[in-house]
Amino acid sequence: MRRAVLVLLLAAATAPCAAADLELAYSEEYLTNGYANWRSLELIGGLHLSEHTLLGASVRDLQRFGLNDVELGASASVPLAERLTFALEGTTSPTHQFMPWASADAQLQANAGAGFVISPAVRWSRYVTASADGTPIISRLGIEYYWAAFRASWTGFLTEMSGSWCASQRATLDFYYGERNRVGAAFNIGRELDTVAGGALVVTDVVGAAVAGVQDLDADWSLVWEIGTQRQGDFYTRTGARLGIRRRF
Repeated sequence: MRRAVLVLLLAAATAPCAAADLELAYSEEYLTNGYANWRSLELIGGLHLSEHTLLGASVRDLQRFGLNDVELGASASVPLAERLTFALEGTTSPTHQFMPWASADAQLQANAGAGFVISPAVRWSRYVTASADGTPIISRLGIEYYWAAFRASWTGFLTEMSGSWCASQRATLDFYYGERNRVGAAFNIGRELDTVAGGALVVTDVVGAAVAGVQDLDADWSLVWEIGTQRQGDFYTRTGARLGIRRRF
């Protein structure tokens, strides 16, 4: 993890002609039914080469069900046309006790005009844990609508693994104020694939809600926060918060 942190810091420091940001965040979630709390510590860096060209890297240290995983990630987005952007993201976990050993995500983002943005995407993951060995594929479709200082979005998810299917959806409403500030609410419902105690992969009914926001502290620093809860079938309900600090360079 120390090496990944150093890479992110060097990338931000050696890019005088591009805008960069670095975010450090901690989250903790309380689980019912006697399960141990989930915790995560994240460092996320971004390098903005132009309005639609972005390079990113991340490192996460996660604790779930008494297990610990480290996940490394990299991402890039580039414009393909005036109103079309392509984004690619990859992650790997050298420990992969409950996180995917590897994952890849590809997304197209199309500005459809009249305030609408449409984003089809697909995500491939490879799980190799003590209790699971699977390769789920998640297809999703996002539709966003911008008007005045607001953004409304809906995203549908369709997951396939070993011939079995499940679907879920998420809706959000955001309000933007100031130059970079935002506050919003989200609601999700459906059936999702997730890891439970021991790293086993299961499909459960889920329903959840969250509020989140970004608040500038000054020209260079911002506070990033989220509070949410989600019921994961009959296994548990998890409720928690995420708090981060973001620095712009």
